[in-house]
Amino acid sequence: MSEHIFLEAIARVSDTQGYIWCTGSLGTQYNNPKSHWAYRFFKEKPLSGSEIFEWTTADNPYYPREELERLKDTLDPRTFRQMFEIDWSVPGTALVYDEFDDANLIKGYVYNKNLPTYVAIDWGFAHAMAALFIQYDATRDKIYVFDEIVKSKLTLEQLYGQIMSRPYALNGWICDIAGNQEREQSGISNVEWFKNKGIKFQFRTAAIQATVSLVRSYIRNTKGIARLFVDEVKCPKLVDNIRNYSYPQKDGIITNENPVKKDDDAVDALRYYIMNRHDATLRPNAVQTIKR
Repeated sequence: MSEHIFLEAIARVSDTQGYIWCTGSLGTQYNNPKSHWAYRFFKEKPLSGSEIFEWTTADNPYYPREELERLKDTLDPRTFRQMFEIDWSVPGTALVYDEFDDANLIKGYVYNKNLPTYVAIDWGFAHAMAALFIQYDATRDKIYVFDEIVKSKLTLEQLYGQIMSRPYALNGWICDIAGNQEREQSGISNVEWFKNKGIKFQFRTAAIQATVSLVRSYIRNTKGIARLFVDEVKCPKLVDNIRNYSYPQKDGIITNENPVKKDDDAVDALRYYIMNRHDATLRPNAVQTIKR
């Protein structure tokens, strides 16, 4: 129920002194749950004559215990708390990936020819173009980001040349869906330009909040296990992006669920890779291959 519908319901029963019974979940305010309208009406300043009954999915005796354990393996701590426990507290930091630490850093990663290799691209020109080189170990469910190209005013020709000069056998190309839009100068899109080189990209559309949670789950799941590793020597821009990626805030309060669009090129490329390759909730055909 939206706040608008709730207020409309109050107005409709005011003259008959009727009652309203609302049920629902906390919602998707993972970063500032206190901004949810239910908090304001039932917790912060409770309406006269109102009562609130709270219970968690984790406490539901009929919810399968094995499913909760599985979810702890696949969800990050913040998302698990908001989805399966009642937690009205606001995170103590505006950092998006506050769990990222030394446990996620490696040095001197050795390229493994036996693992699939992907390149994920966030398009740009005035702001930086970012391409990440990633390997995935399916037996251990671990992601390794081991090389990067992050530079502004990089033409498609230059980007293509730098990618192809790397000694990696690429098994897949992933990009931002915005790359399928036509450019005024050339009349074709970035992905069309690459298609002429024999390369096809994968993409999907998805909400930022949900896909950010996917990245968080690989940085650290609810059981405290890291599954994302970044070579800090070869990928300094990505490490810097991750450490500084934050939500907008005012007076110490997060004001929006979407992160600030600043110095996010490499971290966006990482999100595109994970949301296309490692989302267990994907519907069939949600990930598409651009074939124009």
